[in-house]
Amino acid sequence: MDLMRKVLWKAVCLPVVATCMMFLYGCKENRQANAVRQQQREFPMVKVPSLYVDPQARAEYMAMHYWDLFDFRDTVNVGSAATVTEQALVNYIAIISYARYDVASKGIVHLIDLAESDSAAHAFFAANLERYLYEANSPMHNDELFMPALERLLASEMVNDSRKIRLKMMWNDLQKNRPGTPAAEIHYQTAAGKRQTLSAIRSEYVLLIFHNPGCNACIALIDMIEKSAAIKEMQRRNRLQILAIYPDKQLDEWKKHLHEIPPSWLNGFDYNTEIDSNETYVLRAIPSVYLLDKNKTVILRDTSIPAVEQYLEMNSN
Repeated sequence: MDLMRKVLWKAVCLPVVATCMMFLYGCKENRQANAVRQQQREFPMVKVPSLYVDPQARAEYMAMHYWDLFDFRDTVNVGSAATVTEQALVNYIAIISYARYDVASKGIVHLIDLAESDSAAHAFFAANLERYLYEANSPMHNDELFMPALERLLASEMVNDSRKIRLKMMWNDLQKNRPGTPAAEIHYQTAAGKRQTLSAIRSEYVLLIFHNPGCNACIALIDMIEKSAAIKEMQRRNRLQILAIYPDKQLDEWKKHLHEIPPSWLNGFDYNTEIDSNETYVLRAIPSVYLLDKNKTVILRDTSIPAVEQYLEMNSN
């Protein structure tokens, strides 16, 4: 799962990056900033032993020890001081992105185990892990890292049966089109009336875009793709094909907005509405981006253009 570590995040805000760098490389704390923080409750930071020098080694130490000094039984930490704890969780997720996937997964499970010491803490961390790792619009969205958390929550006696029904549905959804598995077939029809399939596309890579006509976020995504040097270079070398799919039924609207899709792309609609009726793809947000290889195996699922660019640049030779 080295790929996960390399292209894990859609984006990470500057405060989180700064915190990561502090743990991974070490830094001297600004005294003035420290004085301000002393006026409020602080997250108890664990020091990384000096023998851990490599950023990955430091991240893997923190994956298992970040929460050592945190009191999960103190309800203030998930009550009036919840914002401090939430920021600590965000920082933790960012830090473990530098760890190997198996270690990061163990760290997430360990966190949930620790949180089981108090029902309020357990509810807080379960909700926020879902918020940051599962929700499609989260800048830290990462299904693969959420799955070990989801599996542990499903086994927890602190989660009631009604909540487990929802968690099980999430689990089943996340099994579809996972990285490393074949992408579900798509039958689509073009504006010219020609019917095609995803599997029939002959290209080293397929960038699969699910979109809605007139969607502002979709238009912004298209613009980002068209301005991407890495993607344009792969297109120029005939190594990448882009397929835009409209998964809904309002064909009049789709036809009105055909001009939004660049002519170099393949563009069609799901004429059997299989995606919606059979839930072959779980589209939690639109637009949604997948990167597939020549065998239509999923490389990246529900990903970002920067992640696609990074992968293509690493594999451009």
